[in-house]
This record gives sequence, C-alpha cells and structure tokens, in this order.
Amino acid sequence: EVKASHTMARAIEIAGPKKVAELAIKHDGDILVTKTKHPKYFGTQQPLSDGYLVNTHSNTETKKKQIEKISDALQLGWKVEII
Repeated sequence: EVKASHTMARAIEIAGPKKVAELAIKHDGDILVTKTKHPKYFGTQQPLSDGYLVNTHSNTETKKKQIEKISDALQLGWKVEII
C-alpha cells in the first residue's frame, strides 16, 4: 500500500480483524481494533470487514511496531519494514 495507514488496515484484514481485536492492543486510550467509534479519533479510524475499525492515529514507526506485535501474537512470521 502507498500509505502506512492503508498497509496497517490491509495487514489486519489478512490477520483477521476479530483475532486482532481479541488481542486488545491498547492505543490512544482505547483498543487498536474495535467496533466502537472513538469520539476523538473517529476521523483516523479505518474501516475493516465485519464492522471493525482500526485506529491509525500514530506515526509510521508505531504502526510498524503494532503490526510486528500482531504478527508475533498470532505467530504469522511477518517481516515488517519501513520503505
């Protein structure tokens, strides 16, 4: 994807939004992937399948670390690089 936020959304779609939501990764005082619209960061939540949303309000390095955390937790073996 061209943007880091789109890469993150795509990665979560591949991993499975429900599985990622169940990891309950904390972000901006909320959960990274949820079905709840965040009152402050709704404009930066990317829609996912099955009604899930991912909060992409972070810099590229943080997104990289979050994708790595998802990969490790779900044993996906992803290699994540910023290019």
